[in-house]
Amino acid sequence: MYNEEKNPGINWKDIIIKAIFFVIFLVLIVWLFPKVPNLKPFYSNIFRENIKYMQDAAESYYTNERLPKNIGDTAEMTLQEMINKKLILPFVDENGESCDTKNSYVQVKKNKNDYTLKVNLVCPSEKDYIEKTLGCYNYCDEEKCKKEETPEPQTNVTYTPSQVSYEYLYRRAVTSDKTTYKCPNGGTIVDGLCTVTKDNSYKATLTTTKGEEYCEKGGTLKDGKCYVTDGYYYSASTKSGAYYCPYGGELKGNVCYVKSKDTTYAATISYDCPNGGTLSGTNCVKDGTTSSYVASVTGYYCNGKLQSSSTCKTTGASKTYKATAKTTKKTIKTTTTRGYGYTLISAGYEYTCSNHILCPKRVYYYTYSYKETTYSCPQGGTRSGTTCTIAGKTTTSTATPKYECKNGGTLSGSNCIKTTNGTTYAANKTVKCPNGGTQNGNNCVISGSTTTYIASKATDEKYCSKGGTLTKDKCYVDTSYSYSASNKVGEKIYKCPQGGTLKGKNCEKLEVVKTYKPVTDTNTVTSYEYKWSSTPLGDGWVSTGEKRAK
Repeated sequence: MYNEEKNPGINWKDIIIKAIFFVIFLVLIVWLFPKVPNLKPFYSNIFRENIKYMQDAAESYYTNERLPKNIGDTAEMTLQEMINKKLILPFVDENGESCDTKNSYVQVKKNKNDYTLKVNLVCPSEKDYIEKTLGCYNYCDEEKCKKEETPEPQTNVTYTPSQVSYEYLYRRAVTSDKTTYKCPNGGTIVDGLCTVTKDNSYKATLTTTKGEEYCEKGGTLKDGKCYVTDGYYYSASTKSGAYYCPYGGELKGNVCYVKSKDTTYAATISYDCPNGGTLSGTNCVKDGTTSSYVASVTGYYCNGKLQSSSTCKTTGASKTYKATAKTTKKTIKTTTTRGYGYTLISAGYEYTCSNHILCPKRVYYYTYSYKETTYSCPQGGTRSGTTCTIAGKTTTSTATPKYECKNGGTLSGSNCIKTTNGTTYAANKTVKCPNGGTQNGNNCVISGSTTTYIASKATDEKYCSKGGTLTKDKCYVDTSYSYSASNKVGEKIYKCPQGGTLKGKNCEKLEVVKTYKPVTDTNTVTSYEYKWSSTPLGDGWVSTGEKRAK
């Protein structure tokens, strides 16, 4: 009896009751949450709200003084400029990524009777634009618009009740077709084409310009020199006729002495060795003893190239093959939405505390799955991206040594042959002039003979006693000179060596990535015209309730 109370059997009744409650709980869950909510409207709502933020900021900023003045003119501001002006706070798309602040913009265009506001938003997940007509009654000052359409009333005029008549203000809607252009694949319209650009801006280079050359002391600048042209004239002097030698020679008194040229020929040279030995050129050489020693190895040759190693290494060509890809599926649970590439598995609520009844709130969660691909090289080698590379094998061979005789001698194979105890001295030189004459170095010189004739007498002539060039009776002395030009200090400026437009210390450079035709869209635009009349107007004219005295 004691053992039966201590070890009772399985209580099937209790288990069945718990199972029934569990099934009822699951049915309630399925009934309350039949499917995962559609999140696409939520995503689109974020994009629409961001465009609305830009629209509201633009309408507040473009007051009358900032609006374009002439028909067809536009005023434009990028999203980045709006953020810089603190007109709007930075925002992100539904994936938490920042939108394109350069290609997103607002634009106001002046029409004949109204303005058009365009808001263009480009985000990584979605891009689109809206246009809104800004007329007098929904944008600018209504009283001011009326004033522009209404002539000024006459002043200083009094009326009696019987004399007063009124005019009434009427307005009529005017519709027109407006064609707009948009770039569905991004970019802005330039010269009728959608142009997608890439920002290649970079920092400008600070350079010092070459200082301008100038002539500090005057003159003409040319090739780094300053040339000063100057000179003066003076009267030439006259000298009386003098004797001269018209056929050459040396004048002595009134006689000209002419000496013929000297004759030169090579002397005969011979060498001998009075102290013994063998004649070698202009030296005498006495032979000595001959010895041999092993030459020094100073390097090695591999394929004709000198190197320090005694082994030649040759590396074979490397081989490549495609790496093996392995894709695994992973699961992540998060309370925030994920970006592209994730598949939603399930969604539901979970509690933030253990006591579900007293729990202050429930948290909605999402369970996503995504694929992750890894690469490996099963055949070995080094992987780079999706390519595996196996380096070529290295083979070795014996290099050819280079020998040198560092202690002198002649190289013979791997040995050096050296002759010692030999002597060399200068041979005895003998110079002779067999054809007569005087020895001059290695030549013989025979002096020429002298002849004479009577000198001639010149007439009176002009000459420049102080130097210069004789021109008629004047002597011109050229005192021109040149000197090195001076340099002004160079100016430090910023340049764009790679092209682009210099703005401050930066070079703004936009590269056109692609161009394509824009997509056209025609919309009907409604504006209003106003007219004063004392009688009702037909053809769509409606009274505004305003009146004035004639």
